[in-house]
Amino acid sequence: MIFNEVEFGKRIRNLRTDRNITQDQLAEELNISCRHLRNIENGAKAPSYDILLTISELFSVSTDYLLKGNEHTYSDLKRCLESFMRDLAEIHDRIPV
Repeated sequence: MIFNEVEFGKRIRNLRTDRNITQDQLAEELNISCRHLRNIENGAKAPSYDILLTISELFSVSTDYLLKGNEHTYSDLKRCLESFMRDLAEIHDRIPV
């Protein structure tokens, strides 16, 4: 798989606009210039690891989603894990002591 900077930038732009955050606001939160953010969103530049991780945390999405477009967010993964834990507890309760 090849990293697609344009698609990566689109994912960031979509996350930002879905939450009604301006480029100026996000750039300030990331401690970068608006021009730098614009270049990232347009696919002209890839972000540093620090910026990637900060974006992941700000929008509660995985870096896997940002980099590759996998749709699983932290919330999705948390729901799956909670469901698994409930199922495991039910199985545990059925085991005779």
